[in-house]
Amino acid sequence: MKKHFKSTRVILSLTAAAVLFAGCGGEYSGLSENNSISGGAVTASAVSGQAVSGSGGYSRYTYCSDRNLYYIRDCYSEDARLVERNLEKGSERKIRVKGIHEVCYADNDWVYYTKKTEREIDGECYTVVGEVWRSPISKKDFQMDQTTEELVLRAENELGLVLSRSHVGVDHRGVQCDGRYIVFKGGEYTEDSGDEVIETPLRVYDMEKGSYVQEEIFRTDSFSFDMRETILCGGSVFLYEDEKEELVRVNLETGEMNTVASDENYSLDEFSNSFISAASETDVFWKNVEEGKEEIWQYDLKENKSSCLITNGELRELLEQRGLLKCSIGEKEHVYGSEACFVRANRLYIQVVIDGEGSCGEVCQNRVILSKELRAPDVALVFEEKLNECLANPEKRLKIFSKKWDGIYGRQSYTKKAYFKSRGFCVSMTEDECLMYLENSEKKKNMPALYDFRTDSLRFLEKGEDWLSCYLYDRNNRMLTGDPGEFFEAYDMCDRMPNNYDSLE
Repeated sequence: MKKHFKSTRVILSLTAAAVLFAGCGGEYSGLSENNSISGGAVTASAVSGQAVSGSGGYSRYTYCSDRNLYYIRDCYSEDARLVERNLEKGSERKIRVKGIHEVCYADNDWVYYTKKTEREIDGECYTVVGEVWRSPISKKDFQMDQTTEELVLRAENELGLVLSRSHVGVDHRGVQCDGRYIVFKGGEYTEDSGDEVIETPLRVYDMEKGSYVQEEIFRTDSFSFDMRETILCGGSVFLYEDEKEELVRVNLETGEMNTVASDENYSLDEFSNSFISAASETDVFWKNVEEGKEEIWQYDLKENKSSCLITNGELRELLEQRGLLKCSIGEKEHVYGSEACFVRANRLYIQVVIDGEGSCGEVCQNRVILSKELRAPDVALVFEEKLNECLANPEKRLKIFSKKWDGIYGRQSYTKKAYFKSRGFCVSMTEDECLMYLENSEKKKNMPALYDFRTDSLRFLEKGEDWLSCYLYDRNNRMLTGDPGEFFEAYDMCDRMPNNYDSLE
């Protein structure tokens, strides 16, 4: 089944178009004294002073310089702070930036972030996400200097740089940046009605040129412009071409457009939540799903070439070898599919969910982590022993759960009893760590945990202990795309995932 997101217009109330309601305090009420603005308002200001740099050390770690990670603490409150976390020491510095909303990107030279600004819409004052700013990183102490921040881009109309709150607070892709380009999609009112909003095409601002680019390409109805499905990667935008049902790459420098995946290698099931499963600075990955078959495909940005990295045959063979397609309560062979992909150490890790049904209608579910070396189609798919040891529910404690389970995604309405062979799942990966969400058998509750690839050790994180440093490195390398500041609240993990203490016995 193909996934379609054909959209031409939406009807939004003024509340939906605004991010937060606020009193009106003037066009520039959120700007600091030391900014790059001179004279009147601008809709797209060129970056002043230093040239745009692409020298960020952790090139695929979206929010990191070589030394620091940047994220927002309490982004929806008036007390929001930009946090600069030292990657080596783990220490944090909280920086007050008036009106800050989200970090878009960081490298060794700059930290880019969006700001909320006050706009008057139909006689009412609203606060919208309307500006992109940047602050330099000092070459002396390698810390961000907010006192010399610069305005990079301002929205052209009162609706701001994002169309709705769902593209701001839910997925962290409302405004994307890579150190040169800024990608966003807003909206504009029709002439007929002040309440009717038409979605604008994708907008790409080139900071180096100080202008919007490739507008003739994006001003078409054929593309699906959902910012949750649009990926800025390697100086290109990857997006879904709705009419031809293809995954397309647009080179932002040249305007060259290439088909990355088409009907023969690009088909999604009804539960797929993304056109692209994972992306790095060199590759883009997606799954090709048909009845009884699942493949993982890889697109090499440098070679401009797509290839099948993991075939259904090798995936099925490994699961059969491990005895994972049947369980003690299941009479029929279980079904399987990948639900998440992660890139690290020149390998693609895939989290496979396996579902079955017992003889009395019980739900049986299991999760395992597999991996394969990139650009190595002849190298065997690997069962990640140590990661799966962390995920596995010990045989002696396998029980039938009495708790009514709604499913992690809220897509299913299971009211049947459940039998879980895994005690959690993987959330994100960096080169050094894997963030998991697991049942803690000692404390008898579900908790976040960190697996350290360097020491092959697992530790549970206590309440209040920072886990964002793992979750926030890379926007395209995690299972959940939700607001990291509301990880547990947004997904109700504790309530939705049964543990061994909800059982009938």
